[in-house]
Amino acid sequence: MVRAVLDSNVIVSAFTGNPARSAPAEILTRWLLDEFELLVSEYILGEVERTLGNAWFRRFVREEDRNILLRLLEDEAFMTALWRVVVGVAPHAKDDPVISTALSGGADFLVTGDRRLRAVGTHGGVQFLSPSEFRAALAAANPS
Repeated sequence: MVRAVLDSNVIVSAFTGNPARSAPAEILTRWLLDEFELLVSEYILGEVERTLGNAWFRRFVREEDRNILLRLLEDEAFMTALWRVVVGVAPHAKDDPVISTALSGGADFLVTGDRRLRAVGTHGGVQFLSPSEFRAALAAANPS
């Protein structure tokens, strides 16, 4: 089964915009349908919690929905300890723990909306994809 890390920007984006056309929303739905294994870390969960707690996002995401999402991620995703040290791979140091999550968990893909992070391409066998690219990869891996 495909193993993937979703950058916090992908998880948060699932709650903004039009869910019927949103690649991030479809990706979360496919995870809930067990079409891939989602890997998370305390670092990513912290980023999601901080972002959704931001005043701008609180206008769009109810606190109850935020709490449900966080519990779901904690309970159903594979919690990954960051044992693979990553320094200086990402364009921004704050993204190195996201790459570490992917490497430590044996992910096939790291899905991010950050173009500069995607420009890394592949690192340690992990392919960096946009949400749209990952949606296409999932469709190919799980034909209906």
